[in-house]
Amino acid sequence: MAKPITEAEIEARYQNSYGRAAGYLPPSRKAVNAWQTELLRRARARTAGHVEPVQELADLLTADKALQDLVNETVQEALALNPTGPASIEDVLNSLDEIVTHAPGFSADPNSHVAFPMSALFVYMMATESGWELFREAKFNDALRVVLTAWCTFLDSPESRDVLYRTPGGWLCPAAYDRNRLYEFQVDLGRPYGGFDSFNSFFHRPVKPECRPNAARYEPRAVVSANDGQVVRVYPDVR
Repeated sequence: MAKPITEAEIEARYQNSYGRAAGYLPPSRKAVNAWQTELLRRARARTAGHVEPVQELADLLTADKALQDLVNETVQEALALNPTGPASIEDVLNSLDEIVTHAPGFSADPNSHVAFPMSALFVYMMATESGWELFREAKFNDALRVVLTAWCTFLDSPESRDVLYRTPGGWLCPAAYDRNRLYEFQVDLGRPYGGFDSFNSFFHRPVKPECRPNAARYEPRAVVSANDGQVVRVYPDVR
């Protein structure tokens, strides 16, 4: 019988997850648990069938019993880390339906903001022994890539703009404006949706040249970040 995992071990696994290290997931694991609870509420209330790429994943799991068993095992192991998370394959599939048909929302509390929903859905599954095996399965990853591509297509569509509003909770509200320093970017608050035609257009918004001078133009040895990322590791002796 497997040794029960301690709360300290669960916390360590979360804090060392890629999503947490990269800043996609909030510092507080309780915030992720609350986010999963709300996602599951919406997922379990769905009455429509699966969207096409999620149905393809469902069909794959139906056809491949070994892979289906591995996903089931991973889901059950993840429940030991978060008992309020997805409890079945159907929960996972319905949650993916919700993710690929919605743009990520803005949270005024930086300690509870989930920037990448799929990371938040899978964070506990990826922290299990079965998950280590599952997320190395090429067939499973190929199916998830199709799901992610569908989400990207949605985020390129006008329907994804419903989170681009100026009242509290929207990506153009005062809290979001200040936190994301939107004054450094070309945003037109006088137009609907800030002048953007999709969520991805907002996400890839052009910067005002005077706000981000390129240091490499003046210092050849400068290391310039390709995006607004977060430093996770520094190796000063790289040759």
